[in-house]
Amino acid sequence: MIQIIAPSLYVLSGLCIYAGLIHFSVGFSRPFNAAQIAFGSASWVVSLVALFECRSLKAENLDECITALKWSLGLSIVFFMIFLWFIALFSNSRPLRFLKGLTLLYVLLLWVNVSQPFGLLYDRIEGFKTLHSRWGEAVALVVGQPGRWFYFGMVTVMASFGYVLHALSDFYRHSGHRNLLGMIAAVGFFMMFLTEGLMVRLFAIDFVPLRSYGYLGLMIAMSLILNREYSQHLKENEKRLRGLYELSPLGIALTDMKGRFIEFNEAFRRMCGYSADELKNLDYWTLTPPEYESQEAEQLESLFRVGYYGPYEKEYRNKNGQRIPLRLNGMLVSGPHGQRYIWSITEDISQWRQALKALSESEERYRLIVETSNEGICSIDRRFRIVLVNSAMTSMLGYAPEQMLGRLLEEFVFEADIPHFRREMRQRSQGESTYYELRLCRRDSKVRWCSIAGSALTDSDGNFAGAFAMFTDITDRRLAAEEMELATLVYQASSQAMMVTDADNRIITVNPAFTEITGYGFEEVLGKQPDFLFSVSHDGTFAREMDGAISISGKWQGEVWSRRKGGEIYPARLIADTICRDEGSTYRRVALFSDITEEKKSEELIWRQANFDFLTNLPNRRMVHDRLMEEIKRARRDNRRFAVLLIDLDRFKDVNDTLGHEVGDSLLQEAAERMAECVRESDITGRLGGDEFIIVLDDLQDVGNVGRVANGLLDKLAMPYRLKNELAYVSASIGITFYPDDARDITTLLKNADQAMYAAKRQGRNRFHYYTPAMQEVSNARMRLTNDLYSALANDQFILHYQPIVDLETGLIQKAEALIRWQHPQRGLVSPSDFIPIAEDTGQIIGIGNWVCRQAAAQVARWRAIHYPAFQVSVNMSPAQFRANADSRVPCFNALAEADLPGQSIVVEITENLLMEAREEISSQLLVFRDMGIQVALDDFGTGYSSLSYLKKFDIDYLKIDQSFVRNLASGASDLALCEAMIGMAHKLGIQVIAEGIETQDQYAILKKMGCDYGQGYFFSKPLPADRFEALLAKHPALCPAVSEPTIS
Repeated sequence: MIQIIAPSLYVLSGLCIYAGLIHFSVGFSRPFNAAQIAFGSASWVVSLVALFECRSLKAENLDECITALKWSLGLSIVFFMIFLWFIALFSNSRPLRFLKGLTLLYVLLLWVNVSQPFGLLYDRIEGFKTLHSRWGEAVALVVGQPGRWFYFGMVTVMASFGYVLHALSDFYRHSGHRNLLGMIAAVGFFMMFLTEGLMVRLFAIDFVPLRSYGYLGLMIAMSLILNREYSQHLKENEKRLRGLYELSPLGIALTDMKGRFIEFNEAFRRMCGYSADELKNLDYWTLTPPEYESQEAEQLESLFRVGYYGPYEKEYRNKNGQRIPLRLNGMLVSGPHGQRYIWSITEDISQWRQALKALSESEERYRLIVETSNEGICSIDRRFRIVLVNSAMTSMLGYAPEQMLGRLLEEFVFEADIPHFRREMRQRSQGESTYYELRLCRRDSKVRWCSIAGSALTDSDGNFAGAFAMFTDITDRRLAAEEMELATLVYQASSQAMMVTDADNRIITVNPAFTEITGYGFEEVLGKQPDFLFSVSHDGTFAREMDGAISISGKWQGEVWSRRKGGEIYPARLIADTICRDEGSTYRRVALFSDITEEKKSEELIWRQANFDFLTNLPNRRMVHDRLMEEIKRARRDNRRFAVLLIDLDRFKDVNDTLGHEVGDSLLQEAAERMAECVRESDITGRLGGDEFIIVLDDLQDVGNVGRVANGLLDKLAMPYRLKNELAYVSASIGITFYPDDARDITTLLKNADQAMYAAKRQGRNRFHYYTPAMQEVSNARMRLTNDLYSALANDQFILHYQPIVDLETGLIQKAEALIRWQHPQRGLVSPSDFIPIAEDTGQIIGIGNWVCRQAAAQVARWRAIHYPAFQVSVNMSPAQFRANADSRVPCFNALAEADLPGQSIVVEITENLLMEAREEISSQLLVFRDMGIQVALDDFGTGYSSLSYLKKFDIDYLKIDQSFVRNLASGASDLALCEAMIGMAHKLGIQVIAEGIETQDQYAILKKMGCDYGQGYFFSKPLPADRFEALLAKHPALCPAVSEPTIS
């Protein structure tokens, strides 16, 4: 039985628990003390360590003993963590990294103690034994083998002791408190008992383990030391507070609940004017005037409700009866036996009230100054927010005071001036007084210029506390200065000459432009009258009229001829104005004039550019129209006649496209010169545009003379043109109309002349033609046909006829030419020669040509399937189609693709005129034809230039001899030789030949004998609709000379 150890441990544990309560109460009282709380926590943990140690010593079996040991050891680890932080807080030692490291190690040891089966102390248990003390008590001990974690824990504990001893020793060296030596001794005492306990557990000595006595002894000893130090600390605080109480300038008094003064300091006694003995015989209510009774009742109610009252202001009557203004605060306290008292603090505010009154009077004077000032006044705080503005400032910016107070002053600064404002504010915040100018924005978005003069405000430490500034609106002054500066700048820098004269018209000042324009310096003209500046071109009448206008209206403006110093005459634009005095008399005259020589030249140039052709220098369409209008007026007035000749150069486009635009321009210039040589100077010669010219022969006495002039023009214009080593030939087509015989207005005259000119072209060019009324009918018919043509394609009015192309050697129909016909709903079948030119002029040929390609492709697909697999259909392509499809696929490509046909199914027929254009896009499209397998036939060969270079340059598959050569084909005729030569030449170049217009047996025989490859014409068949052509193919696939179209009808 244990009879001493367990009771003693229980008693010591109780003492530790009591000590912990004491330290908790001290730690949680004001002021908060973390070290006391940490020590209280450690005391309670130690009591638990002792209890579990006692339980292990009286265990009756091994499991109970091991469980108690694990709890005891775990709580010991917690104790060491708390104890280390208590030492750190108590000694103000802050090696935080070292403390945190030790804490983490203790957490690790705590985890090992919990997770290991035998705790941190043993790795292996060998048994359980009972130890008998010398005084006869028996304790239970575990016999086991310590593990590596046990030794690791030993090292951690030793490091902790090292830190504790170092911290306490260092604190002692700095503070000199002798109580710290007792704490160091207690730690040593604890280490001794802890060592004894470990030696018992390791069976190094045979004795009862006393480790828990070390814990308990340490905490009890340290608690006594801490309490003693805390008592000394309280005494020192009381001494300091007593000193403050006695030396305080504020009156402090302690009264009981009846208001009797129990205690007071010297300041309170002097404030009341009584001696200490006198004051002790008085109470609070004796000093309080009666009118404060209700206020005092409210304060006492607050005191009983919340434990304090005030601050509030009242008055005391001192010993002399004077009233002393005071500010009071009070609180309710309890005595040692529960009795209640009131501590009050009293401040004499007499001087403060006097200063406040003086300040209020000063502020009122200041407010009156600020409010009545005509200058804007503004004050800002240290954050640059507005704290004060006067009415002048708010009126200047258009705001109410409440709309400005509290806002940043920067918000009212014009955006462009904000950087400048910030620089000034930085200087002002550094104590500099500044003057500067910037723009402020009014509420209505208008901008006002202000000058700002101000200085910085500082606090008691000299730091920037704000600024005070005066704002003066200088907008009008700046505008006036700017206007004056601008006027001076304009006067000095103006390109216009300026001259100022006095009332007697004598020059008093001139600007630099005056000298630059006239050549006269200021000294040369000073005091002179300005008459010498005007040219003698102006007579005395002009000068009198100018002076009269100035006398009446005070001003004059117009253009004059002026004279420079060197005598040169130049045009000038003059503006003269008069400045009068208030009573109306002349004070000054100001004259502004400028040299308008270049302006006149520009006007002349603009007029010529607007009215004359820049290339030929002939009147343009606009000038011709104006002169023709004048000619009509004269002819109508004088009852005269005149003729209008409209001239268009034939084949000018071929020259322009072949030899280039530069050569074409040269040709137009020479043609204009030749026309001018053929007419009188009084006649009108003009260029309307392109290669179209006009001549108006006025004052006609002999109408026959017009024909002679026209013939002369034809002869002159048909002469060769030698242009840059190139020889060019053109002719002209001339249309002639008369006024008033044919028309009486310009529009009709030009229209008639145009119709006559086109009639000359239709008759073969290089001729003239007079207008006749029948031409108008033809023109109207052409217009109606043009309008009908726009809807023909949409209304499906076109059809294709096919004329067979026969192999002359075999007689087989191997090809056909697709020829378009227009089935007009009113006119019937319209010939291509009537509507194709119209379609080309209007651009409709593009859509028509695309339609032909699609129809021909669909038809040739059928005939290749049922008649002859290599059958071909020829389609005519207009030059307009080539130009329209320059940047895309030619429509026949798409038609072939839709019909799933090879390129050899289609032959494209083109004319020599297309090849003469020699355009890049035409050459590239012909190459594409070749690559696609589409063959090309040159139609109407021999009727144009028939240049052999075209046959070499372009990949031509067929050459079609025009029917004009075949028509007169007979033995010995010249056409025979030409046809034979063309066939031989084509074969030499690898080109096959097709003869057009074969109508007789003899023509067929001759061409076959010459070796011509193919032929077409009425001898074989006229063009047939698709169904009749298909019947011809079925019935007569090989046409012999006896076969003709009627035989298959």
